[in-house]
Amino acid sequence: MTECQIVDRDGVVRCVCEADEILRLLANGRRRQIIAFLESHEDDWARIETLIDDISTTTTMTDDDWETEFHHVHAPMLEASGLIEYDGQNGTIRYYHCELVSTVVDVVNARQ
Repeated sequence: MTECQIVDRDGVVRCVCEADEILRLLANGRRRQIIAFLESHEDDWARIETLIDDISTTTTMTDDDWETEFHHVHAPMLEASGLIEYDGQNGTIRYYHCELVSTVVDVVNARQ
């Protein structure tokens, strides 16, 4: 199996995950949208409300349904993988970079 590193902004390795796990996560279009949103920010964190508002414009779901799906499905999965740190109480999400994730999201987005 192939491992990939998840690093913080300073290049410090936060954790290591399996490529298969990353590919399973990114098989979902909503999670790819979340990652693309987070990678487009210069900071390594974003307000959850801003992320929800941005992505809700690309879905047919109601804002409430999309927010519920984010909080109960996507955020926990991305956090369990080590890609994000999710702080629902403060309304922030911190992103940790993984080269494989960036590459997969870029390739998929280029083909859409």
